[in-house]
Amino acid sequence: MYPTYDPHRTWLQNLQESPAPGTGQVSPVPPFPGQWSWCGIPVESPLGIPAGPLLNSNWLLYYAQLGFDILVYKTVRSEARDCYPLPNLLPVQVPQVSGGFPSVVPASDQMQGTWAVSFGMPSLPPEQWRADVELAANQLPSGKILVVSVVGSSTATGHRQQSHSSSSRESVGSAGLSQSGAANHEIERLANDFALCARWAVESGAQVVEANFSCPNVCSADGQLYQHPEQAAHVAAAIRS
Repeated sequence: MYPTYDPHRTWLQNLQESPAPGTGQVSPVPPFPGQWSWCGIPVESPLGIPAGPLLNSNWLLYYAQLGFDILVYKTVRSEARDCYPLPNLLPVQVPQVSGGFPSVVPASDQMQGTWAVSFGMPSLPPEQWRADVELAANQLPSGKILVVSVVGSSTATGHRQQSHSSSSRESVGSAGLSQSGAANHEIERLANDFALCARWAVESGAQVVEANFSCPNVCSADGQLYQHPEQAAHVAAAIRS
């Protein structure tokens, strides 16, 4: 049985006990027909995997070994951030969505196709994830693409904090983004922090940077940008510059 993320263990346990290189007797992956590129970068196939389970270089290289060619390193920050406590990843029973979505859905003992997830976009300290991204970039075979997902932290300061308690989720809500004055300063600080994370990701070897503008399970500005197109455009411009 191949290792996968264990929802009964914490995010940090899953990260620290990641599969060692070469885990599992994986059969050679046959070549994918055709010539492919993504974001202008040649790639063996269009088969990718999002940031969710790729917590570090071990997990990323393990999924590369399974045949995925576009691999997204789990979202990182400019400061350490704790994960929300367990339970934070549950299979749920969701009926076919038609005419709206129920506000409450029952949990399930077995996976039925839908997860409810609330991690809060945790992150290792930047000095750790930057070294780990560099390790992934150096070991990833040719024909695959390393994407690093980044998010800005509205609480970030010039002195990077080493940890955050789960109370940090109670920051600036989405309503605050539509206000002037302090909110404009908040967006400027957030944009600069997004740009810093993106630069660090590229310096560490990322070929593509994914900016995470949407995380409904945090109440701070960084997870609510998708609701505010003008602010999202400002942050995107800061990242590109």
